[in-house]
Amino acid sequence: MLRERCMSYKMLYNSPFPVARLISVVIQKSQKKTMKAGERPFGVGLLIVGCDDQGPHLYLTSPNAEYYEYYAYSIGAKSQPAKTYLEKHFRVFQDCELKDLIMHGLKALKASEGEIELTSKNVSVGIVGVNETFRMMEEGALKEAILQLHQQQPEPVPMEQ
Repeated sequence: MLRERCMSYKMLYNSPFPVARLISVVIQKSQKKTMKAGERPFGVGLLIVGCDDQGPHLYLTSPNAEYYEYYAYSIGAKSQPAKTYLEKHFRVFQDCELKDLIMHGLKALKASEGEIELTSKNVSVGIVGVNETFRMMEEGALKEAILQLHQQQPEPVPMEQ
């Protein structure tokens, strides 16, 4: 559905579909399910990332047809430690190089990892940016970044007073 909308928009206006308008399409579809008795709403939240002429965007959609834009966010089981990490560090993301942003993402995942160790088999990194098409980080580079993460000293946790 979204891919078709994007292609139609590109052919009609010769520019990419604005990310905020894409989100409204998703939300309208979710909203229709909440309006009719007997129809079940979608039971998922989505993190949707996109980049347009205004820069990169990260949106969280919820099953009840609400959406929010964030600088960084995490969803799912055991996501609270990752959210906490991202909330502490999001102010520096604007000035970071790509490799540093990747490390922040991996550190947020590591905060939530629990019993499962991060490896290139259970982690993937997608990259998108201004004037850069979406691509997946190559497995070799991902292995190297995860190895570098495991070699770093953990950040000290401040004691509460």
